[in-house]
Amino acid sequence: MPDLLIFSQMVDAARRQRQNLDDIERRFAKRRATEQRIAAKVVVATEFNWTWTFENFRRFCDIVGWRERSDTESGRIGSGGNLITDIDVRQPSASLKVGQGEVKYCFFAAFDTTSKHGADGELTAKSFLEELQSLAGVIESVIGPSLRPHDDLNADSPITWLFPKVVICLRRSAQGLKVWMVNPGYLEELDAEFKGR
Repeated sequence: MPDLLIFSQMVDAARRQRQNLDDIERRFAKRRATEQRIAAKVVVATEFNWTWTFENFRRFCDIVGWRERSDTESGRIGSGGNLITDIDVRQPSASLKVGQGEVKYCFFAAFDTTSKHGADGELTAKSFLEELQSLAGVIESVIGPSLRPHDDLNADSPITWLFPKVVICLRRSAQGLKVWMVNPGYLEELDAEFKGR
C-alpha cells in the first residue's frame, strides 16, 4: 500500500509539472502574438502618410483598429483623449498629446506591470529588459535596426527608430512598456525651444 501511495503522489506531481509547463507555453504564445500585433501597428505607422492632423490620425486609427471613446469628450482625438486599442493589456488604451490643431504624439501600452513581478510585486528590471529586448527584436525584424544596439541597453534605455514622418520609440513607464509614435515636427519644436534657452 505505501508503494501505491508514493506512485500516486509521483503521478500527481508529474501532472502538476505538466500543467505548469502548459501554462508557461500558453503565456509565451500569447506574449509572442501580442508582440506580432504591436509590430504590425508599428509597420503601419512607418508606412502611413502622416500629416498629424486630427482627421489624419483618425484614418490611422481606422487602419489599425483603434477607436475613439464615444461616451465622453475625453476620449476624442481632438481633445487629446485616450483611445481604445486592441492590444492585450490590462488597460488597452492609447494616450495623445495634441496642440495647435495637430497630434504631437501618441503612446500605447505594449505590456503592463501585471505581466511579470518580483517578490515585492513590482516589475523587475531584469524581466523588463527581457521584454524590451524581445519586443525590440520583433519590431526590428519588420522595420530594421534601431538607433541603439541591444548590448547598450538597460531597463531605462529607450529604443528609437527614425523615419521621415514618424519617430517610433519603446520606453519604460511606471505602468510597463510603452510604444511611442511621435510627430517629427513636435521634436523639432522641442529642439528649437531647448536651443532658444
